[in-house]
Amino acid sequence: MTTGCLERALVWFAEHGTRAVQARRKENSASIKETAEHFEASTATVKRYCTA
Repeated sequence: MTTGCLERALVWFAEHGTRAVQARRKENSASIKETAEHFEASTATVKRYCTA
């Protein structure tokens, strides 16, 4: 991921991350690992968002 892409991803996650991650995981009955891979995020981030 290039620096510009990373910056855009971080901004997007800051604005929409929690709801999007929770919804994607629930709608797809996805594991934490699968959700993390989909969003190119760490499993720790997905865990944090899904317990929020």
